[in-house]
Amino acid sequence: MHAKTISIPALALFTLATLSTLTACGGDPAPPETGPNPTLPEPSRGLLPSMDISTPTEWGDEKPTVPDGYQIEAIAKDMKIPRQTLLLPNGERFMPRFDERAELAPRDVVARAIDHEMKRLGADCLYLDISHKPADFIIEHFPTVYAKCLQLGLDITRDPIPVVPAAHYTCGGVIIDRDGRTDVPGLYALGETGFTGLHGANRMASNSLLECFVYGRAVAEHIGEHLHDLPEPREAAPWDDSKVTDSDEDVVISHNWDELRRFMWDYVGIVRTTKRLERAQHRVEMLKKEITEYYSNYHISNDLLELRNLVVIADLIIRSALQRKESRGLHFMREFPDADPVGKDSVLVPGRP
Repeated sequence: MHAKTISIPALALFTLATLSTLTACGGDPAPPETGPNPTLPEPSRGLLPSMDISTPTEWGDEKPTVPDGYQIEAIAKDMKIPRQTLLLPNGERFMPRFDERAELAPRDVVARAIDHEMKRLGADCLYLDISHKPADFIIEHFPTVYAKCLQLGLDITRDPIPVVPAAHYTCGGVIIDRDGRTDVPGLYALGETGFTGLHGANRMASNSLLECFVYGRAVAEHIGEHLHDLPEPREAAPWDDSKVTDSDEDVVISHNWDELRRFMWDYVGIVRTTKRLERAQHRVEMLKKEITEYYSNYHISNDLLELRNLVVIADLIIRSALQRKESRGLHFMREFPDADPVGKDSVLVPGRP
């Protein structure tokens, strides 16, 4: 069995025939709530469960120069240390009021607490303080966060870090078995693309690396053992863009991208309601029509492909969230604040509403 690595410096269109394909992706720097992880070509999308359990984690460090507080990096999983403190703008600690575990409570609890306090106070951000630790300890254990904050004029050995809730991972994904197989022959999924069931309703960062090792090996072994059983791939028609033109309205893509990010954050964020989800669903349907029209008339670009994938994922999250009439982990519905006695996956099936 041979593997081939392809380096693509710019947008390129080519046909790659394979007997088996593995799609794997982790959290990415896409706008909040729109990570394009489990997107697969229609109509060959596997069953997608629990995409509603996709929402911001506890905090990301905020660029003080960016008005809307867009995060530069999700730092929650790196800063889980004893005696860290989350502070209000006046320096008051607030997490003990929300949970006896304070800052070490589960991700969904901390995220909602931050969101609640920011909205209550009208604050642009709150603060994470670890300055009680020795400077050498901080620099040694958090070199990336330390260096990034220094670039923004913050010395985290002395200064509290401005933080806002941030989205940097997804739960749910394409259903796979113990060998990483989807229900599409020859297609495998790993990481945040796949639904392994190992994370529950709060994605556990400490499980992710072990998950990839275990499932990565399982996929490799299964492909090696069964590659000869797979049929030869069908010959694909060459890409034909003879009937489309270059776009002179790229602003449409950037505008839709920004709009998608904002309404997903406002309507499908930390605290959800049926009315907000329905509004988001209506806007996603409009975006899907606009993107289809754009896709059909102009040459494709990286940004257009990315936007198309983002809208697909947004649609999956919204549809899945509307199915779940309870609150569980990262999915919190104001009308249904409690969890059902027995947890169930909300599975989306291709071709069904």
